[in-house]
Amino acid sequence: MASAAELKRGNLLELINAIWRKESFTKPELAERTELTGVTVHHAVNEWLAAGFVVEQGAARSNGGRKAALYRMNAAFGSIVGVHVGIRGFHVGVYDLRLTLLHGRRCDADLVYNPSVIERLAAEIEAAVRDSGVGAEQVLAVGISLPGQVDYAGGTVLNLTNVPHWRGIPLKRLLEERLGVDVIPDNDNCGTILAAKWLGLMKERADAVYLSIGDGVGTGVMAQGKVVRGKHANVGEIGHMTVDYNGAPCNCGGRGCIETVASNRAVLARLQAALPQAGAAAPRQLADYVALAREGDRTAQRIFRETAAFVGLALDIAVKAYDPELMIVQNDWLPHFPELFAELVDGVYAKSAWLRGGGLTVLQNPIPELEAIGAAALVKERLAAEVAGNPLLARLTATHR
Repeated sequence: MASAAELKRGNLLELINAIWRKESFTKPELAERTELTGVTVHHAVNEWLAAGFVVEQGAARSNGGRKAALYRMNAAFGSIVGVHVGIRGFHVGVYDLRLTLLHGRRCDADLVYNPSVIERLAAEIEAAVRDSGVGAEQVLAVGISLPGQVDYAGGTVLNLTNVPHWRGIPLKRLLEERLGVDVIPDNDNCGTILAAKWLGLMKERADAVYLSIGDGVGTGVMAQGKVVRGKHANVGEIGHMTVDYNGAPCNCGGRGCIETVASNRAVLARLQAALPQAGAAAPRQLADYVALAREGDRTAQRIFRETAAFVGLALDIAVKAYDPELMIVQNDWLPHFPELFAELVDGVYAKSAWLRGGGLTVLQNPIPELEAIGAAALVKERLAAEVAGNPLLARLTATHR
């Protein structure tokens, strides 16, 4: 049987979840939404007021009776640090509780693993907090999103396919020892789909997939509002499904993976081979080839269209494997070719008979910094979903001892 303290923490978490997405609320509204007693809600909100977690902002509209006091969450009550690790560097951001960026810094770095990488990450986190003007004591936790397999429960990086030597690295322990604050590492696509949830791109209990096609190819998968990771932290690795057994070698050790034909690196290599530059000071980059294609270069147009077919294959696999109601696609060049994206979506519907009556929305990511925010969203999800080890509950509870 749960103790009185455990029941209180559970009730507090339910109430916190009820106000996360609301701009304002009243005590009666909170009681109705959570089905907790008015007395429980009254005491909780009063404790939050005293702690500074909520603030009063006038009165709600009256329906004829006494006007209820109106409250809102104080997003500055605590801060979250999010570190989004890529292949060639990382972004450190300090956020408030509504995932609004307070301060951010991008760091180019060679991330081939060695102990100095941990020191660099820790130093940049401390510098970002200092430069943000937020006191270190305000930081509730640090979320770190990484491009590979991460043991979420244990905080160990199992493998980063495209970044050498990140195997079995106890990242959570190493950074917690250095920083003295909770650290939550996870796969980057898991963080990004959580950011999509917390920023309102989907309903609270959605079945959704985030498909990222950048330097690598992968998905974040959500079922009924919860991230799905799998036994070996390998859910969503569709970039390493084979489409050509005699194809190009992949960094995962296989051959002919979707990543070898659909990723940004793959399309850039084909474009550079097909459209060489004689005597150029620097090789063209992906944005240069997008411009060429939009100006009418037939070769560039053909290669982008061929690559789009592989992107469509990744979409089709994700839809059939996970059966989502929402698919969010992240890609650097597809937004410049809306007709190609429309064809991809039409192709998904054509290949899935059960979707022809609707039931699936496919959209391109509308938030440019969604992947960076995803690292902070890992912390917000912990604050909203877990009673044990929850730093927000610990702070609220400590205030009223």
